[in-house]
Amino acid sequence: MVSHSWIERYRLKQALKAEPLRAVRAVNLENARSVGLLIKLDSEETLEITHQYIKYLKGEHGIKNVHSLAIVSDKSVPEFIKPQSNFDVVTSKDMAWGGKPKSEAVNSFVERQFDILIDLSQTKSLPIVHCLIHSAAKLKVGGNSESHQEHYDLFIEKQSKSITAFIKEVNYYLLMLNKSA
Repeated sequence: MVSHSWIERYRLKQALKAEPLRAVRAVNLENARSVGLLIKLDSEETLEITHQYIKYLKGEHGIKNVHSLAIVSDKSVPEFIKPQSNFDVVTSKDMAWGGKPKSEAVNSFVERQFDILIDLSQTKSLPIVHCLIHSAAKLKVGGNSESHQEHYDLFIEKQSKSITAFIKEVNYYLLMLNKSA
């Protein structure tokens, strides 16, 4: 019998071979016109924190194009995610055998050329890694796992397991980045 983790590693290696070539560009949060948020949504609290972050990006920095892709482990969209939420939601039903996303929402998300893609997920999963690998974003930012550090252009080592604390760290570095440009 083949182990599930072996299948995920194999799929990941295959995905890495198909990683698109892109020009990495250091974009300051103040200069960004578009931001993609990648999140593994597992609680109402995480949803609310993400909504607050979207409001912050739009209000404080004037970023009009903020798009979120939420990955959930359930087969259906959890009740706490309201239909009016500004999230594209990918469920386990949207995954092909082995965990590769087969959703149009994922394809649309990775094709967008965000100025910044921020991975807010607290745990890694194949759909998240797939999005990181295939994203056309100019700058990919995250700090989830050192084992996936190579998928980020800017890896921020987490000082805390709190998503709120991580968002503050991301903001700090993205405001400092390329300040003179």
